[in-house]
Amino acid sequence: ARLCSGLAVVCMAAATTSGDGTRGAQRVVVPPPQHELLRYTVDLDADPSSRFMHVWDNFIENRGLAPFRDTYRAWQLWLRSDFPDLFSTPERTAATQMAWLEALRKAHPAAAAEL
Repeated sequence: ARLCSGLAVVCMAAATTSGDGTRGAQRVVVPPPQHELLRYTVDLDADPSSRFMHVWDNFIENRGLAPFRDTYRAWQLWLRSDFPDLFSTPERTAATQMAWLEALRKAHPAAAAEL
C-alpha cells in the first residue's frame, strides 16, 4: 500500500512538469490513506478470465471503486505529460491501448484473458 501511495505522489508530481522540463503550476498532492493489505487465495489453474473474480468482487465491496479511479487518473496525467504522442488525446490513448492489448494477446494469451 505504501508503494502505491508513493507512486500516486510521483505520478501527480510528474504531471505538473511541462514538456520542456520546467515545473508547471505547483500543487500539493496528498497520498491516499493507508489500508490493511487484503490477502486472497487464487487458483492459478482456474480459467484465466475468471480466476480473480472473487478478488475483484471482495476488493470492491470492501474498498469501493475510488482506489481504481484515483490510480488511473494519476497514471493518465503522467502518461499524457510524458508520452503525448501516444496518450495526449482520447483517440491516441485508445489506439495505444488496442495496440498493446493485441501484442499481449499474441505473446501471452492467458494474461490477456485475465484482463
